[in-house]
Amino acid sequence: MSFAANFPVMLRTDDGVRIDAAHTPSRGRGDLGIVVAHGFTGSWRDRTARRIVHVLSGFGGVVAFDFRGHGHSGGETTVGDLEVLDLDAAVRHARIIGYSCVAVVGFSMGAAVAVRHAALYRGVDAVAAVSGPPPGGTTGAPSPCGRCTGRSSGLWAGGRRGWSSAPGSPGAGGTLSRWRPTRRRG
Repeated sequence: MSFAANFPVMLRTDDGVRIDAAHTPSRGRGDLGIVVAHGFTGSWRDRTARRIVHVLSGFGGVVAFDFRGHGHSGGETTVGDLEVLDLDAAVRHARIIGYSCVAVVGFSMGAAVAVRHAALYRGVDAVAAVSGPPPGGTTGAPSPCGRCTGRSSGLWAGGRRGWSSAPGSPGAGGTLSRWRPTRRRG
């Protein structure tokens, strides 16, 4: 299968990190820009990512990029913390090249970054988070690792009994309160 043509571009984050990216023009709607955020250890150059970009380009133009510390980008990964700056650079680029409607599709770590970016920056029109990790790292799943983690944190009752206490509210000192924003926009 041949993929849609892409045009390499080098982006720069607000903290000065060089981000390797590519723009694949739309084969569909001209006003829709889709930014693809890969998972941990991924790259926009991976065959799977290129196939996803090819399919999405049938709906709108696609900006795919490598997070810091991945692929051909500079810097070191922070596993989701400063990566919001990388995503913001890609979203800004999509707007600069003319897309009036911008959606972000994130996978795994990219999904977590996409949700966090949307909450902090509010600069996108839509977010699709695919297989994003839960905030706090435990779902209460009955796997041995999940049981051990949950029991040690006091959240998992074990077996089929469910939660021993309800998870905290994200806005009231719950698991999301541990996430520190790297930058806020007014």
